[in-house]
Amino acid sequence: MKAVTSFAHFLVALIFSVSCRADDCSNEALLGDKGATAVRVNSNSIRKLSPQFFGFNLEIVEFQNSLWNSREQRVEPSVIEYLRRLPGAVYRYPGGTVANNFDWKSATGPTSSRPVQKIVDWQVASVVQFGPAEYLNFVREVSGTAWYVVNLQGSVSSSIQLEALASSASQLAIFMSNLQSKGMPRVFRWELGNELDRGRYRWPALRYVAASKEIADALRSNYEDAEIVGMTQDWEHTGASVAGVDYNTAVARDLKDNVSEFAGHAYYDGAPWGPVVPRVVRQLCKNLDAIRRGAPNSVMWVTEHGRTPLGTPKDPGWKFNWPQTGDLSAAISVADMMISLSRMPNIRGAFVHSLHGTSGPWPMFHKHVSGTVSPSAVYWAIVLLREDLLEDVLQINVRTSNNASNGVGYDANIAVLSNLERSRFSVWMTNRSSEGSVAKIYIPPLAGKKIVLKVAHLTGSDPTDSNYVNPYKVFPVRNKIVVDVSRTGEFSLTVPPYSVYVAGFEISAVQ
Repeated sequence: MKAVTSFAHFLVALIFSVSCRADDCSNEALLGDKGATAVRVNSNSIRKLSPQFFGFNLEIVEFQNSLWNSREQRVEPSVIEYLRRLPGAVYRYPGGTVANNFDWKSATGPTSSRPVQKIVDWQVASVVQFGPAEYLNFVREVSGTAWYVVNLQGSVSSSIQLEALASSASQLAIFMSNLQSKGMPRVFRWELGNELDRGRYRWPALRYVAASKEIADALRSNYEDAEIVGMTQDWEHTGASVAGVDYNTAVARDLKDNVSEFAGHAYYDGAPWGPVVPRVVRQLCKNLDAIRRGAPNSVMWVTEHGRTPLGTPKDPGWKFNWPQTGDLSAAISVADMMISLSRMPNIRGAFVHSLHGTSGPWPMFHKHVSGTVSPSAVYWAIVLLREDLLEDVLQINVRTSNNASNGVGYDANIAVLSNLERSRFSVWMTNRSSEGSVAKIYIPPLAGKKIVLKVAHLTGSDPTDSNYVNPYKVFPVRNKIVVDVSRTGEFSLTVPPYSVYVAGFEISAVQ
């Protein structure tokens, strides 16, 4: 670990009262005072968090290729154990664009009798062994939450008539309902397609709305109290008859009687393809505003998010940057985004892309030559935040230094959480700087006392550190710290460079 060589100072003031406030939908406080170094917090709750705030985009092909044991017909046991550390987390199946090509019927029944299907361009047609039934069993094993993305389009090679897709959705709903009656998890949300406004699809809003209404009716008629999520546009993609925020307003307006919530995606910190986190957060705010112009009081789920590699997919050497999606810098970026989203009351949850262990981009795990599976740095960042999840996110104003020189505009991002009784607190923090910091915490009710903090962090001397080769290169460091609180209620925490840092304590732990 690099020694702490300079200090960025934070001030956290907690006032023990609870009230509501308007939607905090940006990182502007972080960007406003680059030379200042303070975080001010009071105990007003700006939103509630549930375990479903955390989730994973489960791309079925990559998941099956790396984390499914085809010989034993089960998910690798070590993966099950790792994911049990995130009870309640959402698992989005069968993933993103692959959902637009997925024939669920061909992935059911005895594996030996399942036909092959081609659901991605880059792999030959093969049997889907990790079908809907196996998926729900996996969700049950990890104490997770089921989320299903429904096919509105057809297959890799062609589109399918909407009438046939609606019939398939009806049968899927019946199939999943029957599995639920046998003890499998309930489908928490049904999502209508994936990114059909862009890429090779370029659907206009009217086409998406028409298909969504038909499929939503089919699901709701066959799955009791189905909660349905519509897909929106992240950026202004060309080719749609209505683009950008106008597209989102049109979709929300025309689907407000058919869906209950909306989804969007966020990819960041890999210029030029992935803008910096604060820019992506501002875009999410614009998108949410546009949605609410069409359907007031709507909320959003970020059903895919992750740090992108530098460059673009068109660059000849782009794949050499893929490890940037699974290293320490990616862990910091993902935690930074989760912290930002935790302060946005109308963002219900965010699912990291992607749950797999292949050599491709966005690995949550690393599958080694020996066959063993170990977590990526990004996995550990998510676990640290989840371990200190509390229900209330408290109101804050942030000022921080900007030594990182990474274009983001700040070194530190922070959220402070508490339980309803205000007897437990946790601090989620990222430090993007190569220099360590000291966080100064100010809580007047603790003046003159001692407190015991449980602290955990990920850090490294280089943001490119990763677990691709050495599974313990980026690994949580945990400690208990006894802190003397000053007569004014102030105490300090040392935050390492390049780190995801979490601290928690209970009032009952005061000595």
